[in-house]
Amino acid sequence: MNQQRPCRATGVIPAVRWAEEKPRLRPLKVQPEELALRIPVYVGPTGTVLHDSHAYSMPPEAISMPATLYLYGQRVRIVAGRYEAVHPRKFVAHEGSSLAEHRAALVAAVSGKRGQRYLKRQQLLELGEPAIRYLTEIVHRRPRQWYEDVDRLHAILQSHGPEVLRRAMEAGLQQQVFGALYVERSVAPRLNFPEAVQ
Repeated sequence: MNQQRPCRATGVIPAVRWAEEKPRLRPLKVQPEELALRIPVYVGPTGTVLHDSHAYSMPPEAISMPATLYLYGQRVRIVAGRYEAVHPRKFVAHEGSSLAEHRAALVAAVSGKRGQRYLKRQQLLELGEPAIRYLTEIVHRRPRQWYEDVDRLHAILQSHGPEVLRRAMEAGLQQQVFGALYVERSVAPRLNFPEAVQ
């Protein structure tokens, strides 16, 4: 229809109008993949920025700072003062992105072993339902030694990432095998970890 029927508003066939206007068009100054929406945000007390139900991690030094979130098509860039973080953009509801260096810095910023262990456990729990069920089993089965498993599972999270650890925990739940030693062996059988106290 664009090739034959004249537009009712202009009385000109759209294909003809397009041919007339084409020589005047110039290339875009900003490519679509470099165009970002600027959204004012706040770095919360847990070192995360929440946008559209997605939590994106920031360095602990940026906690309580106002920030700007640059929302691109496939990535998110957050700037809070001199601190900056780039994450892949999340689209699934309540899915977040936490960078390993931010998790490590947050644990280092917490004083005391007990506080660090509880923060590590919290970071593991943020992996979702499989992690909650898996850690609940570990805590109930080893009420006096769960912290060793948490330390080792957090090390796996830091070295292999959340998806690998989540899949290993799901497999452990299906097989009813609980403990960091099982996860270590299923994630990387050739890694050298000290033996876990059972």
